[in-house]
Amino acid sequence: MSDVNENILIPVSISLLYDGMVVQDDIYCADGDRLLITSGNKINDEQIDRIRNLNSHRSTIYVTGRTHKNMLSKRPVIDIERRTEVEKASGYADAKDSTLELLEEIAKEKVVDQQSLQDVSQELSNRLKATPPTIIVSLINAMAPVDEYLQRHSVNVSLLNGLIGRWMGLSADDVDRLVLIGLLHDCGKTQLPPTILNAPRKLTVVEFEVVKMHAVYTYNLLSEFPENIGLAAS
Repeated sequence: MSDVNENILIPVSISLLYDGMVVQDDIYCADGDRLLITSGNKINDEQIDRIRNLNSHRSTIYVTGRTHKNMLSKRPVIDIERRTEVEKASGYADAKDSTLELLEEIAKEKVVDQQSLQDVSQELSNRLKATPPTIIVSLINAMAPVDEYLQRHSVNVSLLNGLIGRWMGLSADDVDRLVLIGLLHDCGKTQLPPTILNAPRKLTVVEFEVVKMHAVYTYNLLSEFPENIGLAAS
């Protein structure tokens, strides 16, 4: 990011504020015309709640590009040894297990049960609201076993979709829809041979052609859903 861009105000999610953060530049309200906190201050959770109240409980605030980059760079790093502990404490492990059950059901029945999907999607939406973005990003970046690829990837894309939606200031319903789409986006891979899906090596040309069919399988599995869901997920 250039020096010029770092000084431009951009909208970000208020959830990116964290306890102990030192504000590099002034932070403004969702409309960009009211100063919420001045540069140089070190904020805590109580002040973050106060900022949220002053922001009329709207999810978006305005910060400089430099402040935004600093927010993202301060996310905690989770090593392999701590991964299991953090996943359990944050609820990520439960969400991953629920996603695995959903994907196994899709693989077996070759259909997406809408109630099961809604249950898992709501669980992920709740995790998104309850977990700091820094923890979510660190969990996504943590190393994980190859044989857990599909359920983890589905959870990760779902959460990333939700984070992006919140940073854009979208409505709660739109964010929930993005979470659901992220959860579904690779459901077609349940129709692929596990030996190809979890291959710990570079795929052959033929295998890669098989994998590329997963988008078609996803779209077909979502034939009973609204067209925009099927198109977005596939």
